[in-house]
Amino acid sequence: MRALTFNHAALTIDPRVADPAPLGSHAIIRATRLGLHPIDVAVARGWTTHTGIIGRECIGLVESVTGTAEEAARWTGKRVLLQTTLVCGACTQCRGGNAAHCPERRVAGVCGRDGFCADRIAAPLNSLVEVPKSIGEDVAIFAYAMADAVHTTQVIRAEGKTFVTVLGDTLDALLVARLMTARNATVRLLCQTPAILTQCEKWGIRARPMSEVGMRHDQSVVVDCAHETAHLEPAVQMLRPKGTLIVRSAFAAVPPKCWNADAKRTQAVIPTDAVVANEITIIGARAATLAEGLDLVSKTGTDLLPLITRRFKLADGVSAVRAAADSGNLKVIVEP
Repeated sequence: MRALTFNHAALTIDPRVADPAPLGSHAIIRATRLGLHPIDVAVARGWTTHTGIIGRECIGLVESVTGTAEEAARWTGKRVLLQTTLVCGACTQCRGGNAAHCPERRVAGVCGRDGFCADRIAAPLNSLVEVPKSIGEDVAIFAYAMADAVHTTQVIRAEGKTFVTVLGDTLDALLVARLMTARNATVRLLCQTPAILTQCEKWGIRARPMSEVGMRHDQSVVVDCAHETAHLEPAVQMLRPKGTLIVRSAFAAVPPKCWNADAKRTQAVIPTDAVVANEITIIGARAATLAEGLDLVSKTGTDLLPLITRRFKLADGVSAVRAAADSGNLKVIVEP
């Protein structure tokens, strides 16, 4: 079969990858739609230790099931999303109800597990999320990004806050701003990308270029969704004393052991003196629930479709990853 693979030297489409082997309580899924994510770009740049198939967003059709008759009847022929992270189920975090922080977690296309950018994928049955017939594939693929956005908005109550700012030239920032605007009319998004500013106008989200904003120490909450070029220092300068900074980074999904120590990536530096002096609370936001994201996109519907800015075939997957590296492309889709 074909797969988009990275081998620490180059990103290529390999037409001779072996079909996934069926395992107990697993399904073989034929990919019908793939979404590219900032982490895929990071992997392709050699920032992680991952080698093999990349990709962490997939909707597909279950072709076969290795399991009981009941499992086969339950899943065969169903459209599904695939959970990105698999956990051990036995460690203290897993047994304590905190499985998202399992130290042995394996992340598709990133750490300890092949990704989804292939013709077919093998996945445990307990990692499948069924997609209702009423949801189109182009909408369903946004469940991954929406899940992250939902979780980010849940870590703090936005209602009643005097001023709330979201930072970032990312899809995450746009979706977080949209969800928070529904709860608090003072929410604004600061970014530089014209496509995001245009979409904010269409959705009724207050938005301004980052370069036009002063640092007045007047914001109650700042949500940093900038990923690679984190804005932690200006974020702290915007916050009033005893304000709250929420940091949402797509790259935090990469377990620390899976980063390439030689990677030339920029990491944010926390301005500790200002944080302590102004008693700023910092909250991280990473773990998300895919089913919750799917439920929300089912209600949001087709108004997400304009966010798809480029489409590629799997055979042109290398070009697709290059396109995904451009912040002007809000969502890049890959089809078989």
